[in-house]
Amino acid sequence: MHPYYVIRESKVEKYYFTLETEDGDPVLTSRPYKLKSNVDFGMDSVREFSPIDAHYRRETSADGHLYFVLVDVNGERIGTSAEYPSAEAMEEGIKTVKRIGPIARFIDISKTFAIYP
Repeated sequence: MHPYYVIRESKVEKYYFTLETEDGDPVLTSRPYKLKSNVDFGMDSVREFSPIDAHYRRETSADGHLYFVLVDVNGERIGTSAEYPSAEAMEEGIKTVKRIGPIARFIDISKTFAIYP
């Protein structure tokens, strides 16, 4: 199976995507977008910036869990990871995003199901 960007619609009529591994595990969740058309820009930003280590911010949540944020050239958040139990696990998550971000296909499940190469 291929890695995918999965486009979804939230309950408040905003759109977002998750970047999922070949096994279907989400490794990055985008910020919400008011317009569905803007999701494409977000996915393009992941494709462009995910291979570059300088675009990752390594963070610690209030309860002490580690996570990372992928940012654009202006430092704006593109997407956020899940929380990780260790720095090593977080770095593996970053390696995964670097590997699959540029090559992932996308699936739109916001209203209708479609797979695009």
